[in-house]
Amino acid sequence: MAAVLLAVIVLNFIQTNKIIENNFKLTLFQKTLKEKQEQNQNLQMSVLQIHSLRGLGEKAKEMNLVSIGKTEYLETAPGFFALAEKP
Repeated sequence: MAAVLLAVIVLNFIQTNKIIENNFKLTLFQKTLKEKQEQNQNLQMSVLQIHSLRGLGEKAKEMNLVSIGKTEYLETAPGFFALAEKP
């Protein structure tokens, strides 16, 4: 009877260890999956930006637009901005 009880305890211990090990692996795989999904989303955004810039460049060439070198912005007093009335 003691041998059966010991065997059940050992088997229970082995199963518990396997469950814990598989849970750890699952958590690790889920973390890796999340990282890969974030990386994939970032790459998709980069591809969209590249296509967008390429498309803008092609449209600019079609319209015979000239590219600018450096953009300079005018500084205004805080809270003021220009309005134009349209007739």
